[in-house]
Amino acid sequence: MTAAVSATAAAGAGEDNFWTGVLNRRVPATPMLAGLTSTTDIVYRDGFDGNHCTANQTRACYGGAGGTAGVGTCSAGTQYCVDGQFGACTGQLTPGAESCNGRDDNCDGNIDNGLGTITCGIGACQQTAAACNGGTPGTCTPGAPSTEVCDGIDNDCDGAIDEEGCSCVHVAPTGSDINPGTAASPMRTINAAIVRAATSGPNIVCVAADPGCFSGANYDEAVVMHNGVHVYGGYQTLFVNDWTRSASCVSRIRAQDALGVSFDATIVDPTILDGFTISAQPAAATNAAITVKGSTGAVIDNNVISGGGGTTSYGINVIDDAGKTATPTITANVITGGNGTALAVGVRSLNSAPVVRANCGTLDAAGRCTASCTAGVRSIQARTAAGTGTESDGVRLESSPGAVIDQNAVCATATSTADAAAIRISGDASGMVIRRNKVQGNGGQQKSVGIWADACAGAAPWIIDNSQISASTGSAGAHIEGIRAIGNCHPRIDSNVRIVGNVSAPNTVSATGVLCGKDAGSGVSSRCTILGNAEISGSAAGALAASTGIRCDDDACALIQDNQLISGKQSTNSTGISLGNTDTLLDANVVEAGCASSIGTGLLSDDSHARVQNNRITGVAGVSCLSTPSTSVAVEVLVGNDSNEIDLHSNDLFAGGNIFNSCTGIGIAFDLSAQAPPGARGIVRNNIVRSGDCSQRFDIAELDAAADPRVLQNNDLWKDSTPNVLYRNEAAVNLATIADVNLLSDIVVGANISADPVLAVDGHIAANSACRNTGTSAGGPLYDFDGDLRPQEAAFDIGADEYHP
Repeated sequence: MTAAVSATAAAGAGEDNFWTGVLNRRVPATPMLAGLTSTTDIVYRDGFDGNHCTANQTRACYGGAGGTAGVGTCSAGTQYCVDGQFGACTGQLTPGAESCNGRDDNCDGNIDNGLGTITCGIGACQQTAAACNGGTPGTCTPGAPSTEVCDGIDNDCDGAIDEEGCSCVHVAPTGSDINPGTAASPMRTINAAIVRAATSGPNIVCVAADPGCFSGANYDEAVVMHNGVHVYGGYQTLFVNDWTRSASCVSRIRAQDALGVSFDATIVDPTILDGFTISAQPAAATNAAITVKGSTGAVIDNNVISGGGGTTSYGINVIDDAGKTATPTITANVITGGNGTALAVGVRSLNSAPVVRANCGTLDAAGRCTASCTAGVRSIQARTAAGTGTESDGVRLESSPGAVIDQNAVCATATSTADAAAIRISGDASGMVIRRNKVQGNGGQQKSVGIWADACAGAAPWIIDNSQISASTGSAGAHIEGIRAIGNCHPRIDSNVRIVGNVSAPNTVSATGVLCGKDAGSGVSSRCTILGNAEISGSAAGALAASTGIRCDDDACALIQDNQLISGKQSTNSTGISLGNTDTLLDANVVEAGCASSIGTGLLSDDSHARVQNNRITGVAGVSCLSTPSTSVAVEVLVGNDSNEIDLHSNDLFAGGNIFNSCTGIGIAFDLSAQAPPGARGIVRNNIVRSGDCSQRFDIAELDAAADPRVLQNNDLWKDSTPNVLYRNEAAVNLATIADVNLLSDIVVGANISADPVLAVDGHIAANSACRNTGTSAGGPLYDFDGDLRPQEAAFDIGADEYHP
């Protein structure tokens, strides 16, 4: 690699230091082949049988289940003849989990099926709606509340049933357990009142604060809930019969054992705990403010909950009981995980499926949480205060298939632990949904992550329609990621508003918006899909060494499609997408390097065999950047010593840069990954390539004499300003005319043009564009950037847009 571009590897080897971004892939690279019936049924376009081949020979390939090729989005890829052998399969798309995108992703013949419903509101206001509507996330509107009446229904939609003016067993700090539990003669302890309510009714326990609600009342008990008995705090008793609830009245439960308030497996009917301040026993080595063990009826609503100290602390600990799955509902609370020296977690789920919803102070019009985690405001936070430890997680989901995390503010905050994650996933995550949250993973000294997914039994947890997923840290040596998926876990990252690696921290080592990587132990990579997100960026602020929008390590990332902006955003070396040795399909995205003070790269391909089609890819964003890059590249292709080759087809590739800077701009740069390959590598067809706005400009440059594209056909090498080199050959010879380019003898070349493509501001080509009807059909995608069929006329167009007459 040359000094001009190869600083992308300067951060060092290893998973945490390989910061340079990632590339990905999308829809049919070749016409759909419905005849493929098994993973070994290969269709050869020219009838040639075997792995030996001749120059320019191709054959179709497909590794999906029999009968799926040509169904929905599933399509065959292409194997190209490379040095007498068929190379890796490039551009295939096999069945994946269904996402909300108006397509049949699992290739079963149905579009957006099996995505379930969303819920909004509580009590009588609760409504449900389809989770996906016409290829976009569904919306849900709660019903209107009414006055509370004693009818067993939560009429006023505050989470409590019959809590005002209805019969209950009363508890007050001035009472006695020998009393009958009336308003005039309340009982003293919550447990005794629960027993009385369960025995003789009514099924509601009303717990008072101090008489004037000045300092609150302490209930030092190991509270054990009973099936169907609701327990409400926050009542005032200033006058004998004045048992009304007030937000300023504090009924405080201070746990006396490691379980805290306990819901066991006998609780199968709705059983509500509402209106308390609850703290765990601080001295227990492992402690929780609330423990739900095997209960399917627990409802934890409108409380302030905090874990204790010890080694491991939980705000709420949800666990199974002898294989019986706990399914509590957790809503409208303020939850913190305490200060466990090894681990602090706001809400932990083990072998369970909690519904964690609306623990948030503010929702937008679409029902997404937009509030940050603020003291006293509804949210879920990992650690109560700064302290040392191994890990802090806002929500920790361990083997929790079917768990729903919806409309919450979730944070890993106020911690100096080694690792911090707002949401951490491990074990079976089938059917898991993370939706409409604001997720902030802050504070880890080594890693800070918004959503961290380790091996999850091959599941595809659905991360959809979140307002923000981000991370930050105060440690100069940390790596931070918005989403981190490692190993046998393949999340669907779908229609989120904003995903950003570093939202505010300065001087960290690296920041990545989305990282999909390989587990070193198992050798399995995350085949994540990244679809329809509004923004994915590496670092929004701070003097970072490197930032990457999306990074796909070896064998990682199945599909990156329809994302409105993927950007490295801001750092010394900034990369939009970075791909390792993988076959990602990257389709119809807007990608940019962002702002870089040294090297900006829109797309980095390090020995990938990715299919890249219909994208608009730019290097450094331009004069809007305050930084001054030395090099700005739209696509950098590092070829390896194997048969892999990238397939760049029908893209707009603009080097970018800054016209006021003394920098080097390159549309497509070819260089070496390590050792030189035995021959030319890379297919470049139907692309509009522009050299950018730097003082030194190349549309295409071979930065090493051994780094040649194999095919260069029907591209527009746009020369709109000078100085401009259309092609730098063998890292030494500058070709200034398109005739010279089309005479190259060491690669397959032809029909390239050099003309103004006449692009509108929105990227569409005009009727008089030289790119209209001058592309090749060889390997052409079925659709363009907008989803219009190709071709629209007699021949294919050059670039991401197919002219629509």
